[in-house]
Amino acid sequence: MGSSRGVVVAAGLNPQATVLDPRTHTLYVADGVEDSVSVIDAATCNAGITSGCRKQPVTISVGMFPTGIDVDVATDTVYVANSNGDTVSVINGASCNAASRSGCSQNPATVDVGRNPVDLRVNQTTNTVYVANLGYGTGRTVSVIDGKTCNGRTRSGCATPPASVTIGTGPDGLTVDPATDTVYVATVALDLSSSVWVIDGAKCNAATTSGCHLRPPSIKVGDGSNLSNTAMVIDQANSTIYVDNYTDNTLSMIDRATCDAKDTTDCDQTPKTAATGAGPNPVGLGLNPATHTLYVANTPTNIVSLLDTSTCNATTTGGCGALRSKSLHTGQQPGGEMTVDEATDTLYVANGTGNTVSVFNGATCNATFHSGCAETN
Repeated sequence: MGSSRGVVVAAGLNPQATVLDPRTHTLYVADGVEDSVSVIDAATCNAGITSGCRKQPVTISVGMFPTGIDVDVATDTVYVANSNGDTVSVINGASCNAASRSGCSQNPATVDVGRNPVDLRVNQTTNTVYVANLGYGTGRTVSVIDGKTCNGRTRSGCATPPASVTIGTGPDGLTVDPATDTVYVATVALDLSSSVWVIDGAKCNAATTSGCHLRPPSIKVGDGSNLSNTAMVIDQANSTIYVDNYTDNTLSMIDRATCDAKDTTDCDQTPKTAATGAGPNPVGLGLNPATHTLYVANTPTNIVSLLDTSTCNATTTGGCGALRSKSLHTGQQPGGEMTVDEATDTLYVANGTGNTVSVFNGATCNATFHSGCAETN
């Protein structure tokens, strides 16, 4: 599968984001309009094997308009942020996956969180789920769910109101760095100005909430959007956090070595940026650290652009102009968190108004090899 258009697999209406459970080879897709999650067999629908891509996926019902999704591998639990339901659905991945679907017809447990939750991430080390509560542009909190007592098998803690952290206005995206136990949360104010807040996960997690009442430091990034979540990924190899700036048509690159929970030396400095070139309005990111490739989804042009992270990062910017030269053609309105399966070198992209997921071969289109890419210049 070397084409720049890849293949597509059906999803529900208005898919928002994807996540992979590597243990069960299952791709979960948050289907916004259908209030469901599609369950796709990644073992038979990937860069090398496409026989399963033609099958209609099984779905599981969740709350109203799911937009954010993540997996806790330790407990085999899929957490889903239901943006219009003010809840997080808790799916038992052991009974609802590509091979075992007996639990897909059951209603998952839910957790009440802040108003209008749009994104979430799991810290696998502490079994903590952090939830960004946008509050329709006026929210200011991040909910902190105890994944040890609220997961696919154990529901005893799901009814307990989670702790929360108060940050700036409009939390709409986040990522977790387990190496430094830092939670990075993006906010977009009503005037579209954006910041990334740096929460100390060691003092604010499922077991320890003493630091949750403290206001964390923040770093200014480019202007975002009130129409889509801010995407962030962390490249451990070059110690860089990439942040998409929708309105500015740039990516901010934060140096995690000097801006994390333990060292905030450069959190007050403006980070370096990379222009998105032929792909304006970045709305989703996906990273393959093995090939040093950052994939950037661009909604207006229906393409995914490429960035070589080894030459464009927080400390080295010589290759930042390469983003505009190579791309992949997606379905309509790509965005959300893209998923890279390193085992099969496959990129999965949710196409919002296309009601599909594009499946690309990362081995033929990455920072080094371009035979499967399209020219965008």
